[in-house]
Amino acid sequence: MALSKLKVNQVDREKLYFNKYTYRGIFETKHLYYIYDAKTIDEYRSNLSHARDNSVRYSWRKTILDDTKIDFDLIEKIIRFKRKYSGKNITFRCEGDKMSVFSNDDKVLSDMVKIQPNAKLVKILPSPVGIKYFKKEPPSKYRIYLKSSRISEDTRDSLRAFISRDLAMPSESLSRSLASQNQWKWSYIHDGHFINYNEETTLSYMGLMFSELIGKVYKLEKKTD
Repeated sequence: MALSKLKVNQVDREKLYFNKYTYRGIFETKHLYYIYDAKTIDEYRSNLSHARDNSVRYSWRKTILDDTKIDFDLIEKIIRFKRKYSGKNITFRCEGDKMSVFSNDDKVLSDMVKIQPNAKLVKILPSPVGIKYFKKEPPSKYRIYLKSSRISEDTRDSLRAFISRDLAMPSESLSRSLASQNQWKWSYIHDGHFINYNEETTLSYMGLMFSELIGKVYKLEKKTD
């Protein structure tokens, strides 16, 4: 099946998956986790049995009680798919009931939807470093992400004061973090917190006031194609 006929979600990113893969496909079905080293459906069943016998070790995944919830036919097809592509330029990663498949070959995606028609497919569209694209008009001209760190009460208050001057627009999560009240003299910020702004001088001001907190800076643009 041609890639153009597949339902592929296209995502703008600066980096490819693992810095080398353009495509990612995701299989998802109940208890797919236990496929991790299985080369046959019998080995998969053995993994299930082992998990039951070691329920304390696998307690974080919960003990499996009902095999009727498992689509053994689908899992066997996924095992065959994995065996077919093992050793090639592909990376597999199992997490919970999902298995991600990373590749540069669009035929891999075609084979995935033959096995599971609703498999989630993604193609990375590399974007220039320092630019974030939006389907609609971006919320501002620029965005700065903060570094993950613990900040003092004084720094928190200074950030609050800076934002209150309408020089910048903080993300909702950053606003909540700065507004929270606790008994400690410090707070945490993380690299998912960001501040939008329109004037280049805002970055210069932040560089003077909060140089230790400045992470990546992006220009925000509307995608034209």
